[in-house]
Amino acid sequence: MGSDYNGATVGRLPGPHASFPTIRLHCRIGIEMPNRVADFGKVRFSNAATHDKTSVLYEPAIRPLSTGAPSDVQTNERANMRKILSMSACAMSVLLMAGCAAPLNRDTETSLNKAVGIEVAPVADGVAVKLPEKALFDFNKSEVRGDASAVVDRSAVLLKRSKKPVIVEGYTDNVGTLDYNQQLSEARATAVGYALVARGVTMERIRTKGNAYNNPVASNDTPEGRALNRRTEIVVRGETMETLMGKK
Repeated sequence: MGSDYNGATVGRLPGPHASFPTIRLHCRIGIEMPNRVADFGKVRFSNAATHDKTSVLYEPAIRPLSTGAPSDVQTNERANMRKILSMSACAMSVLLMAGCAAPLNRDTETSLNKAVGIEVAPVADGVAVKLPEKALFDFNKSEVRGDASAVVDRSAVLLKRSKKPVIVEGYTDNVGTLDYNQQLSEARATAVGYALVARGVTMERIRTKGNAYNNPVASNDTPEGRALNRRTEIVVRGETMETLMGKK
């Protein structure tokens, strides 16, 4: 057992091979009101006092390789591979040092964000990376689109500049029931969380949360407003704009 950043209890799901269901109107996902606790194949905790719920991503088990004695050919191949990896690591270290030496330019970083359709802005508890639905998902779907790589790649670049904890929050418009939109928002947050992990963001930093159609940023009375409300926000808690985007 553990706890989230607010001190709420965290419990692990039984087994590492669980997976969250595809979101469909007819699927059954365990939800209880008002303290709904949904299972999307992640560790879940719930703060009963604030009804604030987030989830922890888990790492799937890795199947071990054969333990048989290696042949001479395998031994030579492994030795050669170690040499190649060693040289690659040295070259990468040089590149990383060169990259770290150059300070970030706020205007350049802002242009890179706009090019893929995301916005970075300070919020009360840190910095938010805001991703609109149209940049990530098809309507009513929770799978990250294949053509959304540039958006997720750029988000991962920003997040890896920090060591602070991250919450990926999904939002919807108010079309449909609250329960359906809660499921959809949670599944989308989870999908983005795993996409970030695949790009090198440390899994232990990430929590996910679905907000359904709560906390809209625009009116749900117009198509344009509903489009703005369908979004994913990645909040880096306790971080500054200078760390992610450079000084003004």
